Amino acid sequence: MNEYVLIVRIDRGALAPEQIPPIRAGWDVVLENWKSRDQYVTSDLVIDEGYVISGAARAVASGAVSGAGGAIVSTITLRAETIEAAIELAKICPTLDYGGTVEVRERQIPAVPTAN
Repeated sequence: MNEYVLIVRIDRGALAPEQIPPIRAGWDVVLENWKSRDQYVTSDLVIDEGYVISGAARAVASGAVSGAGGAIVSTITLRAETIEAAIELAKICPTLDYGGTVEVRERQIPAVPTAN
């Protein structure tokens, strides 16, 4: 089994307050589904904007890097046999119904050192 990271983005400013409860309820269902099939590894909700450090001068500005469908709002790590299977799992993310995007990347798992 390989591990894949889903990078979930959405334009928070485009969401109406009444859209947030159905998104959260949808995530509860999706996460339970993944957990029951032992596909869920971990997730992190990214609530607030932070600081962006850029360039050789290491300039610091408050905010977030956005693009490809908005700012990152969460990352989720799942187990799947192939990238195609991970993509199918990503297609049920509820933020997609509200204009969000989900990027799927394979996670490189560090090799476990062997005892000599």
